[in-house]
Amino acid sequence: MECSSNKASIMIKKLNYSDESLYEGQIKCGDIKEGIGKMTFKTKGYYTGEWKNDEICGFGSLFSSENALIYEGFWENGLFQGSGILYNIHQNKGEFVNNWVKYTGEFQKDLKEGIGKITMGNQRKIVALWKENEISEILLKF
Repeated sequence: MECSSNKASIMIKKLNYSDESLYEGQIKCGDIKEGIGKMTFKTKGYYTGEWKNDEICGFGSLFSSENALIYEGFWENGLFQGSGILYNIHQNKGEFVNNWVKYTGEFQKDLKEGIGKITMGNQRKIVALWKENEISEILLKF
């Protein structure tokens, strides 16, 4: 099959990988993930959403092996990119550092970057400007 063409046919297929992960969804040119699909990892966590040229790209959701939502939003080259919601599945109510429930905002290359809101375990919220995964300026607390 000629794969250099943008008109390469898309089909549905299951792909089993040597690391015990499984992809179910749209593919092109044999085994290139393209379109909508679900990748279940060896750990039994999974990603479901958009793929482009074998990479997680577009809108999608990442789940833990316990089926807890970890991230929902936009991706580029397999990384959080653009708007999204990151959930803290390892929340520890006893320490401030890990006492957050979710972050809603902007990402660049998997890092919180730009304007984002963090919801704490006590339901207080902080809207802040983020730089490389750290708060650089608090804009609002409520």
